[in-house]
Amino acid sequence: MIRGRFGDTSGQPYVEGRLLIKQLKICEFISFCIDTGSDETVLLPADSSKMPLDFSKFKKKTTSCTLNGACELYSIPATLQFVETDRRIFSYDITLKIATIDPILMELPSIVGRNIIDRWSINYCKSKNRLNIKVIDADRVNEIILTP
Repeated sequence: MIRGRFGDTSGQPYVEGRLLIKQLKICEFISFCIDTGSDETVLLPADSSKMPLDFSKFKKKTTSCTLNGACELYSIPATLQFVETDRRIFSYDITLKIATIDPILMELPSIVGRNIIDRWSINYCKSKNRLNIKVIDADRVNEIILTP
């Protein structure tokens, strides 16, 4: 079971994940908002601005409409990993969308979209502060081996 949480001020549902972008040698822990309204997982400027990203080197650019208006997105292969409480790591190979740095988007959290959460079963009960994720399917599952 992967344990999520609700944001202290926003109350939004979050899950912690490790983002790996091999091409850029990036390995970062990100707090992703769970967004059933998003087709894709998107790295937003609040997180991407802390990484060594050179947008001029990205090739695939699209425009997406959000509640905050249109934004430009770049696509790049990435892996997202989530750790289960019983010490398994679930990995998902995705095409990550990265939003360009835009002041309007700076306050928004990065989101994990349906390209991943459609592979989960989520027990969501905010009134009991319970956000538990059961993984139905992942690209890879690895055991964490703890040495004494």
